[in-house]
Amino acid sequence: MAPSLRGIVTLFLTTPGYTATTFLRFQQFWARRRVTFLLGITRSVCHALTGADFVPGCKVGDGLLLPHPNGVVVGNGVRIGDDCTILQQVTLGDKYADSRADHRYPVIGDRVMIGAGAKVIGYMNVGDDSCIGANSVVTRDVLAGSTVVGIPARRID
Repeated sequence: MAPSLRGIVTLFLTTPGYTATTFLRFQQFWARRRVTFLLGITRSVCHALTGADFVPGCKVGDGLLLPHPNGVVVGNGVRIGDDCTILQQVTLGDKYADSRADHRYPVIGDRVMIGAGAKVIGYMNVGDDSCIGANSVVTRDVLAGSTVVGIPARRID
């Protein structure tokens, strides 16, 4: 049975994570077509409605889950794999504000869970099936299947 229009509108208006992900997909659509005006409007509306900021140029795989998108910031060179979960107040970005090169941004693997308030900054690889604890500051590679916590983040398993 096909979902009703009312159900879709209700989902869009009452689930900020779904709204943020939908705006991200529109943003990626406009970026591929190089329509910068609509790209900027989409980014601004997403940020105003949900508090999430996806800088144009980030690459996000399928199945992104944002239960609470408020304060999520994803830099322009960040790559996020499939089926990742990102909680509120997470920053994925560069160590230096003036950098433009993609090689200075983190690469997040598939099925990674990033806890609330975590900061993942600088070039590094976060392996598949990893978990980053709440309020951790990650500045080095995270091995696949491991859990890291703390400031600076250290492996605990």
